[in-house]
Amino acid sequence: MWFSEARIENIMDNITLHFLHIDCIDEEILNLIENSIVSICRWPFFWEGDRMIIMNELIQKITSKKWTDLELGLISEFFIHLYLNYKGFKQKCLYFNIEDEWWIKKWFDGLYSLGEEGWLMESKSWSFTSQTISHKNKIKEAYKDLNDKVSGHNLNSQWMPINPRNNALYHAMLVDSSNDTLFQKIKKMTENFSNQEFSDIKKFNIIPCSTIFFDWKNEVKEGIENYEVVINEIREWILDKEIKKWQIICFSQTTINLLLNYLIGSNGAAE
Repeated sequence: MWFSEARIENIMDNITLHFLHIDCIDEEILNLIENSIVSICRWPFFWEGDRMIIMNELIQKITSKKWTDLELGLISEFFIHLYLNYKGFKQKCLYFNIEDEWWIKKWFDGLYSLGEEGWLMESKSWSFTSQTISHKNKIKEAYKDLNDKVSGHNLNSQWMPINPRNNALYHAMLVDSSNDTLFQKIKKMTENFSNQEFSDIKKFNIIPCSTIFFDWKNEVKEGIENYEVVINEIREWILDKEIKKWQIICFSQTTINLLLNYLIGSNGAAE
């Protein structure tokens, strides 16, 4: 299914749900990858002519994490970045982490702007293994992660709050200029966090994301892929939440190997 065929519904005035099953790298997604992979992964450190360098680097990252939870995160997060770029969000972070060549963690999985508004993105993923796996549960995990990070409940080994915005600030600085409105907002929040002045998740626009992979399954389970089931479960869950603006993304993929197969099969990509 193409990105343009995603089911999108406003389930409340300030909450939009995006629902899509990805079963192949079709022409639309292929063109998006080719046109966006450099800016998603490494811009401004590479030129468009270095696309094959980026593709080969991504192959290495995926294969080095093969059969681990990190592979799920790498794949799912890439498609979320691709989709948000497609929907007109301006990416204010880098998919490849500058601080660590072989890891992608930025504390926030994504930092975006849409007009003058900033958005925090968190992506959760899993392979379908039992009936306990659901989009609602993954969205709940993403929401909890975001809430813990902005409220000071995400602790280090010394039980001290980790300031997620230091890393987010660094990424935003690399991607855009210091005159950017979102950059200035993150800078102020970083200073507040350092002074033990924590935030409330209801003050933020957030993008909690769920991706479920169906590898080795001959059929897509009805409870996970039934749109009405998913939207009703999420609508019921958010009733007691204090919310600013949310974009909720629920993706599923036929196989985790879609991206890797495409990268290896592309011209010049090394196996």
